[in-house]
Amino acid sequence: MRALCLSILSFAAIARAFEGTPPNPPVENPGKHWAFKMPVADDTGLDELIDRKIDTSGLQTSPPASRKELIRRATHAITGLEPTNAEIAQWENDARPDWLTHFTNDLLTRPAFGERWARHWLDVARYADTKGASNTENEEYPYAYTYRDWVIQALNRDLPYDQFIHRQIAADLLDLPREELAALGFLTVGRSYQGGRRELVIADQIDVSTRGVMGLTVACARCHDHKDDPIPTADFYALYGVFDSAVVPQTLPLIAEPGQTAEAKAFFQEREKLARAVHDFVKSVAPEHTYPADILDFNLPGEVNKKLDQTQRDNFRKLTGAVTSLEASSPHNPPRAMIVRERPRPIDPVIFERGNPGARGEKIPRAFLTLFREKDEVFQQGSGRLEFAHRLTDERNPLTARVWANRVWMHLTGTPLVDSPGEFGVQTREPLQRDLLDHLAIYLQNNGWSTKALISYIVSSRAFQRSSLGPAEVDPENRYYARGNRVRKDLEAWRDSALQISGRLDATVGGKPFILDHPPFPPRRT
Repeated sequence: MRALCLSILSFAAIARAFEGTPPNPPVENPGKHWAFKMPVADDTGLDELIDRKIDTSGLQTSPPASRKELIRRATHAITGLEPTNAEIAQWENDARPDWLTHFTNDLLTRPAFGERWARHWLDVARYADTKGASNTENEEYPYAYTYRDWVIQALNRDLPYDQFIHRQIAADLLDLPREELAALGFLTVGRSYQGGRRELVIADQIDVSTRGVMGLTVACARCHDHKDDPIPTADFYALYGVFDSAVVPQTLPLIAEPGQTAEAKAFFQEREKLARAVHDFVKSVAPEHTYPADILDFNLPGEVNKKLDQTQRDNFRKLTGAVTSLEASSPHNPPRAMIVRERPRPIDPVIFERGNPGARGEKIPRAFLTLFREKDEVFQQGSGRLEFAHRLTDERNPLTARVWANRVWMHLTGTPLVDSPGEFGVQTREPLQRDLLDHLAIYLQNNGWSTKALISYIVSSRAFQRSSLGPAEVDPENRYYARGNRVRKDLEAWRDSALQISGRLDATVGGKPFILDHPPFPPRRT
């Protein structure tokens, strides 16, 4: 774990060494690190902030890109697709001076926007349809797609980013329609581990919630105080108690009514048959085993579980895997949300010495990071998970808005303002365009945490609209944004564009996953 933490933290430093840029000097007071200070409001506009830096550099700005280039650039950045010939002709001839703003707003209303930007977020959320091959006979997450579809829908309806975060941490603790429970896939689509290893699952949930949202590697404090950032081991276990106080229920809740067709009924009959075969096998090994009220409950009582030898345990996995495979593949399996539920009583955490669950140390309260709270401020409501969700986005947290603004800028322009989008800790040097980063973070918050508003604001800037042609000798990395960046298509956009141009692209949104590199090679979006 320590080696992994150090490799994560040193990655940006290694990259800077190759760039010839020195890392930050040692910080005497880590709490005064630039990213731990609240963003400062500035009435200066986006372009004025960039131009101010350009003026001091002696660089010359590139001229605006042509309309055709801007149409293609905006379409790719916002939807991941190509503009049609008809769209190019329409918007090239639009007489309005703010035509690009209108075009951007048109792109933001398309379902393709949610698909494109959901993929960006799902990379942060370590999304997968499988459990990480910890059990090859039972590898699928049959309902992971409901989380993916929720992210697409949330982005398309421009759910404010703060609420977007709250629901992924604590949707079950908010008064929401049942469909919104799918947001909890954020906590539950991570890797599974042989033998349960609940302490590793919780560490993964802490990591995705803190590094993904705040850009802090809190999970590096699992075995010892953080080597660089002011995050003691006690902070990790204060959050450990929050997530340990919630468990995944055996039966996941439906978020749509099951079908009543003959095919749907056949699916339920086949599933019950396969599930009963699991319990028949267990009963053949342990005659005292009783069939549970929920035939899909495969959590065996301790005494029964101990009677299975390794060969029998492998057979048990194969039988339960057959149920999972049927649920994952059948179009008649109704969607369910991958949720967590609060325990009847929250867990009071203790520090695991050197990260060992068997070496239980000092008891600590459930609380937020000490860096951003008062000394005696602890969570009071149940596990504290809802309070934690709100603390990620409240007015005392300087990181969350910055991290998301940095990601939005990166996905639109091709390069981030902060080189390490998931690491804003002490080892991350202050960016050249920090005033721009703060400006974008405050703009996001002041505009109702609207991702679409932030995208439209950036696309309307002169900086976004500059041609990528221009001398690169003085500023090869284009940190001053005196010109536009040339951006390569990623794999997904490349395949989607090829399907689109060939006239084969199936624009259906959402649903169960498919295998794209095997016959019949479905033409769905990647």
